Amino acid sequence: MRNDSQDLSVEVEPLKRDSGEVEVILDSICILEPSLAHYQDSLPNNLQVMLLPENDYLPNLEPPGEEDRRMQLVVFLATRDFLERFRLDLWNWIKEYPQREVRFILISTENSNAHAFEPLPSELIHLVLPPQVSPSILGDVVRNAFYQLELRYERLKLQSRLALSTQEMRRIIRVGQAMSTERDFDKLIDLILGQARELVGADAGSIYVTESPRGNEKPQYIRFKKSALELNANEFLLPIDSSSIAGYVALRGEPLIIDDVYALDGHEPYRLNF
Repeated sequence: MRNDSQDLSVEVEPLKRDSGEVEVILDSICILEPSLAHYQDSLPNNLQVMLLPENDYLPNLEPPGEEDRRMQLVVFLATRDFLERFRLDLWNWIKEYPQREVRFILISTENSNAHAFEPLPSELIHLVLPPQVSPSILGDVVRNAFYQLELRYERLKLQSRLALSTQEMRRIIRVGQAMSTERDFDKLIDLILGQARELVGADAGSIYVTESPRGNEKPQYIRFKKSALELNANEFLLPIDSSSIAGYVALRGEPLIIDDVYALDGHEPYRLNF
Protein backbone atom coordinates (compact mmCIF):
# COMPACT_ATOMS: atom_id res chain seq x y z
CA MET A 1 0.00 0.00 0.00
CA ARG A 2 1.43 3.34 -1.01
CA ASN A 3 1.91 5.95 1.70
CA ASP A 4 3.21 9.42 0.78
CA SER A 5 2.13 11.05 4.02
CA GLN A 6 3.71 11.38 7.42
CA ASP A 7 1.91 11.12 10.76
CA LEU A 8 -1.67 11.56 9.62
CA SER A 9 -3.04 12.02 13.13
CA VAL A 10 -1.23 15.33 13.61
CA GLU A 11 -3.33 18.46 13.17
CA VAL A 12 -1.75 20.71 10.58
CA GLU A 13 -1.78 24.49 10.89
CA PRO A 14 -2.68 26.70 7.91
CA LEU A 15 0.30 28.14 6.12
CA LYS A 16 1.23 31.74 6.86
CA ARG A 17 1.28 34.03 3.86
CA ASP A 18 3.51 36.98 3.19
CA SER A 19 1.50 40.07 4.14
CA GLY A 20 3.29 42.09 1.47
CA GLU A 21 1.96 39.98 -1.39
CA VAL A 22 -1.42 40.05 -3.09
CA GLU A 23 -3.46 37.41 -1.29
CA VAL A 24 -4.57 34.43 -3.34
CA ILE A 25 -7.68 32.66 -2.06
CA LEU A 26 -7.22 28.89 -1.86
CA ASP A 27 -10.48 27.00 -2.41
CA SER A 28 -10.28 23.54 -0.80
CA ILE A 29 -12.68 21.18 -2.57
CA CYS A 30 -13.17 17.47 -1.89
CA ILE A 31 -14.92 15.44 -4.60
CA LEU A 32 -16.36 11.94 -4.21
CA GLU A 33 -17.42 9.60 -6.97
CA PRO A 34 -21.02 8.31 -6.54
CA SER A 35 -20.12 4.87 -5.12
CA LEU A 36 -18.24 6.50 -2.24
CA ALA A 37 -21.12 8.63 -0.95
CA HIS A 38 -21.03 6.80 2.40
CA TYR A 39 -17.64 8.40 3.14
CA GLN A 40 -19.08 11.92 2.99
CA ASP A 41 -19.65 12.20 6.75
CA SER A 42 -16.01 11.30 7.40
CA LEU A 43 -14.65 14.43 5.73
CA PRO A 44 -13.46 17.54 7.62
CA ASN A 45 -16.19 20.13 8.09
CA ASN A 46 -14.17 23.05 6.71
CA LEU A 47 -14.09 21.68 3.15
CA GLN A 48 -16.33 22.24 0.17
CA VAL A 49 -17.64 18.74 -0.52
CA MET A 50 -19.01 17.70 -3.90
CA LEU A 51 -20.67 14.34 -4.53
CA LEU A 52 -20.77 13.46 -8.22
CA PRO A 53 -24.21 12.49 -9.57
CA GLU A 54 -24.78 8.94 -10.78
CA ASN A 55 -23.27 8.22 -14.21
CA ASP A 56 -21.23 11.42 -14.05
CA TYR A 57 -17.45 11.39 -13.94
CA LEU A 58 -16.37 15.01 -14.44
CA PRO A 59 -16.88 17.54 -11.63
CA ASN A 60 -18.89 20.60 -12.59
CA LEU A 61 -16.58 23.13 -10.98
CA GLU A 62 -16.69 26.74 -12.05
CA PRO A 63 -13.15 27.38 -13.31
CA PRO A 64 -11.16 30.27 -11.86
CA GLY A 65 -11.04 33.24 -14.23
CA GLU A 66 -7.71 34.50 -15.53
CA GLU A 67 -8.07 37.66 -13.44
CA ASP A 68 -9.29 35.87 -10.31
CA ARG A 69 -6.94 35.71 -7.35
CA ARG A 70 -8.11 32.17 -6.63
CA MET A 71 -6.57 28.72 -6.70
CA GLN A 72 -8.54 25.49 -6.56
CA LEU A 73 -7.03 22.74 -4.41
CA VAL A 74 -8.95 19.55 -5.18
CA VAL A 75 -8.79 16.16 -3.46
CA PHE A 76 -10.68 13.47 -5.39
CA LEU A 77 -11.85 10.28 -3.65
CA ALA A 78 -12.26 7.52 -6.23
CA THR A 79 -12.14 3.77 -6.68
CA ARG A 80 -9.51 2.11 -8.81
CA ASP A 81 -12.11 1.10 -11.41
CA PHE A 82 -13.43 4.68 -11.66
CA LEU A 83 -9.97 6.14 -12.20
CA GLU A 84 -8.99 3.52 -14.78
CA ARG A 85 -12.15 4.12 -16.81
CA PHE A 86 -12.08 7.91 -16.82
CA ARG A 87 -8.37 8.72 -16.48
CA LEU A 88 -8.13 10.36 -19.95
CA ASP A 89 -11.10 12.65 -19.35
CA LEU A 90 -9.92 13.51 -15.85
CA TRP A 91 -6.42 14.32 -17.10
CA ASN A 92 -7.84 16.69 -19.72
CA TRP A 93 -10.03 18.27 -17.04
CA ILE A 94 -6.99 18.84 -14.81
CA LYS A 95 -4.85 20.30 -17.60
CA GLU A 96 -7.57 22.69 -18.72
CA TYR A 97 -7.00 25.16 -15.88
CA PRO A 98 -3.53 25.94 -14.47
CA GLN A 99 -5.18 27.41 -11.35
CA ARG A 100 -6.31 23.93 -10.31
CA GLU A 101 -4.18 21.44 -8.34
CA VAL A 102 -5.59 17.92 -7.93
CA ARG A 103 -4.68 14.85 -5.89
CA PHE A 104 -6.46 11.49 -5.86
CA ILE A 105 -7.10 9.25 -2.87
CA LEU A 106 -7.96 5.74 -4.06
CA ILE A 107 -10.21 3.33 -2.20
CA SER A 108 -9.05 -0.07 -3.40
CA THR A 109 -8.03 -3.55 -2.28
CA GLU A 110 -5.16 -3.48 -4.79
CA ASN A 111 -1.94 -1.53 -4.75
CA SER A 112 -1.43 0.82 -7.70
CA ASN A 113 1.66 0.81 -9.89
CA ALA A 114 3.31 3.82 -11.49
CA HIS A 115 1.74 3.27 -14.91
CA ALA A 116 -1.73 2.02 -13.99
CA PHE A 117 -3.48 5.33 -14.65
CA GLU A 118 -1.52 6.90 -17.50
CA PRO A 119 -1.60 9.62 -18.72
CA LEU A 120 -2.30 10.73 -15.14
CA PRO A 121 1.11 11.30 -13.51
CA SER A 122 1.76 8.90 -10.65
CA GLU A 123 2.43 11.79 -8.24
CA LEU A 124 -1.25 12.74 -8.46
CA ILE A 125 -2.10 9.60 -6.47
CA HIS A 126 -1.74 10.77 -2.90
CA LEU A 127 -2.60 7.50 -1.18
CA VAL A 128 -4.35 4.14 -1.61
CA LEU A 129 -6.66 3.13 1.23
CA PRO A 130 -8.54 -0.12 1.87
CA PRO A 131 -12.36 -0.08 1.72
CA GLN A 132 -12.54 -0.78 5.47
CA VAL A 133 -10.61 2.39 6.37
CA SER A 134 -11.93 4.05 9.53
CA PRO A 135 -13.61 7.48 9.29
CA SER A 136 -10.95 9.09 11.48
CA ILE A 137 -8.07 7.80 9.33
CA LEU A 138 -9.84 8.88 6.14
CA GLY A 139 -10.38 12.36 7.56
CA ASP A 140 -6.70 12.63 8.48
CA VAL A 141 -5.62 11.44 5.02
CA VAL A 142 -7.84 14.01 3.29
CA ARG A 143 -6.58 16.76 5.58
CA ASN A 144 -2.99 15.75 4.90
CA ALA A 145 -3.59 15.75 1.14
CA PHE A 146 -4.79 19.35 1.28
CA TYR A 147 -1.81 20.29 3.42
CA GLN A 148 0.54 18.79 0.83
CA LEU A 149 -1.22 20.80 -1.89
CA GLU A 150 -0.75 23.99 0.12
CA LEU A 151 2.94 23.16 0.57
CA ARG A 152 3.29 22.67 -3.18
CA TYR A 153 1.61 26.01 -3.82
CA GLU A 154 3.95 27.74 -1.36
CA ARG A 155 6.99 26.07 -2.96
CA LEU A 156 5.98 27.22 -6.43
CA LYS A 157 5.43 30.72 -5.09
CA LEU A 158 8.90 30.75 -3.55
CA GLN A 159 10.44 29.50 -6.79
CA SER A 160 8.70 32.27 -8.70
CA ARG A 161 9.89 34.83 -6.17
CA LEU A 162 13.45 33.51 -6.47
CA ALA A 163 13.33 33.78 -10.27
CA LEU A 164 12.14 37.39 -10.01
CA SER A 165 14.86 38.17 -7.48
CA THR A 166 17.48 36.78 -9.87
CA GLN A 167 16.20 39.05 -12.64
CA GLU A 168 16.25 42.02 -10.29
CA MET A 169 19.85 41.31 -9.28
CA ARG A 170 20.86 41.15 -12.94
CA ARG A 171 19.31 44.56 -13.55
CA ILE A 172 21.15 46.05 -10.58
CA ILE A 173 24.44 44.48 -11.68
CA ARG A 174 23.91 45.82 -15.21
CA VAL A 175 23.46 49.35 -13.85
CA GLY A 176 26.50 49.01 -11.61
CA GLN A 177 28.66 47.89 -14.51
CA ALA A 178 27.40 50.74 -16.69
CA MET A 179 28.19 53.31 -14.00
CA SER A 180 31.82 52.17 -14.17
CA THR A 181 32.15 51.86 -17.95
CA GLU A 182 29.57 54.08 -19.71
CA ARG A 183 31.09 57.41 -20.76
CA ASP A 184 27.93 58.85 -22.29
CA PHE A 185 26.00 60.42 -19.39
CA ASP A 186 22.69 60.56 -21.28
CA LYS A 187 22.89 56.84 -22.12
CA LEU A 188 23.70 56.07 -18.50
CA ILE A 189 20.70 58.07 -17.27
CA ASP A 190 18.45 56.28 -19.79
CA LEU A 191 19.71 52.90 -18.58
CA ILE A 192 19.26 53.73 -14.90
CA LEU A 193 15.74 55.06 -15.45
CA GLY A 194 14.71 52.11 -17.62
CA GLN A 195 16.06 49.47 -15.24
CA ALA A 196 14.52 51.23 -12.23
CA ARG A 197 11.10 51.27 -13.89
CA GLU A 198 11.33 47.55 -14.72
CA LEU A 199 12.51 46.77 -11.20
CA VAL A 200 9.42 48.30 -9.56
CA GLY A 201 6.94 47.82 -12.43
CA ALA A 202 6.43 51.56 -12.96
CA ASP A 203 4.66 53.06 -15.98
CA ALA A 204 6.71 56.23 -15.81
CA GLY A 205 9.53 57.85 -13.91
CA SER A 206 11.91 60.78 -13.69
CA ILE A 207 15.49 61.31 -12.62
CA TYR A 208 16.84 64.26 -10.67
CA VAL A 209 20.53 64.71 -9.89
CA THR A 210 22.08 66.82 -7.16
CA GLU A 211 23.92 69.95 -8.12
CA SER A 212 27.60 69.80 -7.21
CA PRO A 213 28.19 72.01 -4.17
CA ARG A 214 31.09 74.36 -3.70
CA GLY A 215 33.79 73.24 -1.34
CA ASN A 216 32.41 71.32 1.64
CA GLU A 217 28.88 72.71 1.37
CA LYS A 218 25.95 70.34 1.23
CA PRO A 219 23.99 70.20 -2.05
CA GLN A 220 21.22 72.79 -2.06
CA TYR A 221 19.45 71.91 -5.32
CA ILE A 222 18.48 68.96 -7.49
CA ARG A 223 18.29 69.22 -11.26
CA PHE A 224 15.62 67.55 -13.38
CA LYS A 225 17.40 65.44 -16.01
CA LYS A 226 15.15 62.83 -17.58
CA SER A 227 11.52 61.72 -17.82
CA ALA A 228 10.42 58.30 -19.04
CA LEU A 229 7.42 59.95 -20.69
CA GLU A 230 9.72 61.54 -23.29
CA LEU A 231 8.51 65.01 -22.35
CA ASN A 232 10.30 67.88 -24.05
CA ALA A 233 10.94 69.55 -20.72
CA ASN A 234 13.96 71.71 -20.18
CA GLU A 235 16.19 71.07 -17.21
CA PHE A 236 15.23 72.99 -14.08
CA LEU A 237 16.29 73.22 -10.47
CA LEU A 238 14.38 72.37 -7.30
CA PRO A 239 15.53 73.23 -3.79
CA ILE A 240 16.34 70.32 -1.50
CA ASP A 241 13.55 70.95 0.98
CA SER A 242 9.91 70.01 1.63
CA SER A 243 8.48 72.37 -1.01
CA SER A 244 8.36 69.46 -3.48
CA ILE A 245 8.18 65.68 -3.28
CA ALA A 246 11.47 65.21 -5.14
CA GLY A 247 13.19 67.79 -2.94
CA TYR A 248 11.82 66.16 0.20
CA VAL A 249 13.11 62.73 -0.85
CA ALA A 250 16.54 64.21 -1.57
CA LEU A 251 16.48 65.91 1.83
CA ARG A 252 15.60 62.76 3.76
CA GLY A 253 17.58 60.31 1.65
CA GLU A 254 14.89 57.65 2.15
CA PRO A 255 12.31 55.98 -0.11
CA LEU A 256 8.85 57.57 -0.06
CA ILE A 257 5.76 55.58 -1.06
CA ILE A 258 2.53 57.48 -1.79
CA ASP A 259 -0.58 55.48 -2.69
CA ASP A 260 -2.34 58.39 -4.43
CA VAL A 261 -0.45 61.62 -4.94
CA TYR A 262 -3.68 63.46 -5.81
CA ALA A 263 -5.28 62.49 -2.50
CA LEU A 264 -2.84 64.34 -0.26
CA ASP A 265 -4.67 66.17 2.54
CA GLY A 266 -2.14 68.97 3.03
CA HIS A 267 -0.81 67.71 6.34
CA GLU A 268 2.15 65.88 4.83
CA PRO A 269 5.66 67.26 5.38
CA TYR A 270 5.96 67.77 1.60
CA ARG A 271 3.93 69.36 -1.19
CA LEU A 272 2.95 68.20 -4.65
CA ASN A 273 4.60 70.39 -7.27
CA PHE A 274 3.56 70.41 -10.93
